[in-house]
Amino acid sequence: SGIVKTIITCSDMVLLATSYWLAFAITHGLDLAYILPLPLKIKIIIGALAIIPAAYIAPPLFMKRIIYGDTIIGRTIYMVALQTLFTLSIMSFIHPVNLSQTDIPLGACIFFAFLSIERMVCYHILKRSRSKGRNLRYVVLAGSPIALMNIYQTLSNHSLPRI
Repeated sequence: SGIVKTIITCSDMVLLATSYWLAFAITHGLDLAYILPLPLKIKIIIGALAIIPAAYIAPPLFMKRIIYGDTIIGRTIYMVALQTLFTLSIMSFIHPVNLSQTDIPLGACIFFAFLSIERMVCYHILKRSRSKGRNLRYVVLAGSPIALMNIYQTLSNHSLPRI
């Protein structure tokens, strides 16, 4: 799971860079975006670094066994909000940030859309993998037979809530 978390964090950084680049291209034009000017590079680097503490505070929930789509989206909103606040805070220390700039908020919106899709796809891939017998967790149950039978039936029920 540590490898999966590292891959997801790296994927998040790529999605963020793509989101910020798209936002910059929309607000400043494709010609300027292709050049990758220094302000865009700074925003991308700072934004990517801001993912690390944001992902630590709000890690993805799709690795849990039973979770609903609204919970994944809520956590994604929280993660993007933290990442954006961290980015703006760090940038304000480097040089004053004009909060009226539209490329950072637009980049955050695009990042949210990309991240939501990524989280849902990863959740469904893990769910399918688990239904085929991979990525299982083994447990030992102890207690009264009636209670254990109920727990066993709940855990082995393949019709548990899905997104």
